[in-house]
Amino acid sequence: MLALLRRRLLWAAFTKLFKREAQFLKELAAHPRTPLISRGLLGMATLYLVSPIDLVPDFVPVLGQLDDLLVVGGLVFMAVKLAPRDVVEECRMRCGMLNRPTVEVSRLRLK
Repeated sequence: MLALLRRRLLWAAFTKLFKREAQFLKELAAHPRTPLISRGLLGMATLYLVSPIDLVPDFVPVLGQLDDLLVVGGLVFMAVKLAPRDVVEECRMRCGMLNRPTVEVSRLRLK
């Protein structure tokens, strides 16, 4: 019973974090001072995620999803790194990701 509760709390924390990150990326792409290269990388990540064409087809058990994770994660990472730091901080503040206590996921260990 306790393990089920921990899993639910972990899942709730993960979905909350995912929603915040998605909102942050949306804010970053819409910000007027975001460089064109960062916007392009975010657009490519979105297109790759929804596109039926993949490097490794999704019906291959693990590799199909792993390549999506690596390609999209790499594109998003590069887009955030290429954006000016003050723009990134401003977008994170708009989404409520700065100056607010975050959920401590490391304390919700599964046994």
